[in-house]
This record gives sequence, structure tokens and C-alpha cells, in this order.
Amino acid sequence: MTTDKKFEYKIQILEVHLSPILSLARWQITDEEGKRLKEFNEISEYINHLGEEGWELVAGVGGSDQHGLITKVLMFFKREKKGAV
Repeated sequence: MTTDKKFEYKIQILEVHLSPILSLARWQITDEEGKRLKEFNEISEYINHLGEEGWELVAGVGGSDQHGLITKVLMFFKREKKGAV
């Protein structure tokens, strides 16, 4: 007996704001409710929350601006569809 699993996918964008003057980076991600999370611990909690909901981070791809600086990270999540057979 074989069962074909079905998955659903989610893409989250982690924005990276670089400050060459301060030599630091700021991070930002927007959750499903539109709340912007900027603190590292908030972002970490949010990603862990996605894991608790069954989402698995399967890939991350950096996107850069015209100068080659990473400005966004696309995070690809997947989970098995509920009730799918």
C-alpha cells in the first residue's frame, strides 16, 4: 500500500537592513498578522512557532542589491497537508 503525501508551501522574506556607518545589520520579518518582528529573539520565536505548526524550513536563498549586498533572505517552508491522503 502506498500513500502519496501532499505538501503545502510557505515563503517568508527576512529583510536585512545594513548600516555601513554602524557596521551592523538589522533584521525584519512580517508575520501572518502583519506584525513586523525586528528583534532577533522575536524572529527566532516566530520561526520556532512555525515549526510547532508543522512547518519545516527546507531552504533559504539570499537576494542581493546591485552592489552584491544581501538585502533579503527568502525562507522556504513546507508541511504535510492535513487530511491529505
